[in-house]
Amino acid sequence: MTSQTPRNISNEEELAKQVLTRFYNLSAGFQFSKATDVLKLKTSVSLGPPWTNFLSPLLLLAASENIYYSLTYLEFRWIRKDHLFNMYGQVFSDLNEALKKFKAHEAVSGSNLVFFESLIWQTGLLVGFRSELVSMYRALAASRGSPAYLEFIKHLSTIKKQISVGVNHTLLENVKTNVIMEVSILHDLFRAQISISQYNFLDATLTLYKSKTELDKWAKIYTQLAGGESRLPKTGVVPWIHKFHASLHSKMTFYFYPILNKNETKLGGTMKSFSSKLTVDYHALALDFCQRSGCFNVSFILDQSYCSENTQLPNHTTPFVGYECNLDPQPRMGLASWPAIMSLPQPQPPLEHWPNVISLIMGNPDHLSKYKEPLYCYDELVTSTYFFTMVEPSITMVVIYQKKKAKNDQLTQEFMYIMSTNLRNWKIFSLLKPKP
Repeated sequence: MTSQTPRNISNEEELAKQVLTRFYNLSAGFQFSKATDVLKLKTSVSLGPPWTNFLSPLLLLAASENIYYSLTYLEFRWIRKDHLFNMYGQVFSDLNEALKKFKAHEAVSGSNLVFFESLIWQTGLLVGFRSELVSMYRALAASRGSPAYLEFIKHLSTIKKQISVGVNHTLLENVKTNVIMEVSILHDLFRAQISISQYNFLDATLTLYKSKTELDKWAKIYTQLAGGESRLPKTGVVPWIHKFHASLHSKMTFYFYPILNKNETKLGGTMKSFSSKLTVDYHALALDFCQRSGCFNVSFILDQSYCSENTQLPNHTTPFVGYECNLDPQPRMGLASWPAIMSLPQPQPPLEHWPNVISLIMGNPDHLSKYKEPLYCYDELVTSTYFFTMVEPSITMVVIYQKKKAKNDQLTQEFMYIMSTNLRNWKIFSLLKPKP
């Protein structure tokens, strides 16, 4: 009887290991329904304590992960509830209880269950970070201002560091890869957003390129985990991150259009072919509006006070010849500290209007920073109408007519709404919410 005990325990451990290996691999491939089925197989159910104490919370974990990656918890009916928080909280609590059961069983049986105990503990560590990510996605989905990108970057950096150090179990390798990929790419995309808004061309370009490389790498890993199927999920976290990258790429292309246009021309290319790959061609939208509305000018004006030390400001003090390659030796002063990073239909901004334009921007910070309806002003002295809206805390869009226009001019209001909701990332963040 005594000689048989070690062999029976060994067989049970081996079966449990097979079940758990299959479960975690399927979960890493986002096949949560199949992962659940593995736990419900007759061979899995036949496992007794303490294994059942571990497999039980894994059933709830699979359901929680399915909701998390599908983003269904952001549906309108769930947005004000803590349903997913409670599910993850229950999983975390049950895993702690399972860990106690394993230690108690180990003490009585004399068997070595460190392999499973470390798996339970590290699974709990991953579960613990889910609440932070859920909170972040909920904040983005509800955003109607400028999100706390810097705070998100700090939290994501912390999560990545702690998971990199704390999760090293062989069965969690693929699950860990998914989490690391997600937080790393989001970290870089938020950093790219900040760089774009600060008009830092180099950092914006490098971080967007890095995130695209990571996205492609993640897609290959997913294909391998999904058994060779190349299809990514059609909805949820993964496809939304792809869309977020594409959205930022479109915005960066617009803000740095003169730089990119100059380089494309030197290389014998055109911006038309370059822009055809964008999800939103802001330059084409703005040009079309200028033609249809007959407006005098549309400009996007940068507040230099938001810029980093690596920002290269456009030079409009001389006839337009592109953008400077080197930093100004000193910060610009006066009107020159409010350059137009984009001006249409003519590339040279109407500097004769700049005293009025900058005075109105500086005189109405509360209105503009609250992202209300566009600020409207008609100046009888110069017979010109101005519409303003803030698209970034650092960038204000102005539409100028050299005639009187009504405050509620439909064409202008619709154009500014489309441009602002997209450039503020409100449109892409709204796509986090699954359609009913």
